[in-house]
Amino acid sequence: MSTCPKMSPEQRKRTAARGESRLAHPTAGPLGWLADGKLAFVVILSLGVVLLVSLWAAVLYKAKVEEAHVEETIRRDTMNLARAFEEHTIRTLGSVDQALLFVKYQ
Repeated sequence: MSTCPKMSPEQRKRTAARGESRLAHPTAGPLGWLADGKLAFVVILSLGVVLLVSLWAAVLYKAKVEEAHVEETIRRDTMNLARAFEEHTIRTLGSVDQALLFVKYQ
């Protein structure tokens, strides 16, 4: 724990006895709590949070793109299967028609 260099030990004892914090000291200023190494912690923590949010955004974007790609592939494959089934059905019915005509004229 770092102490304020401008306070004497007696002043620190009195301040601690009254329950006042170091931030109450007039030399602390609005960002005085960042002076003793907490700024680096806050910066690193902030960068970590930004990195984590960016990573999740990239993962969610990639998942959405892959989902759209899979849906398009499924749609294309389904259309190909439907077309192949249609052609097979037409050929089968044509063969049945030829067989029935052959039987009719025999």
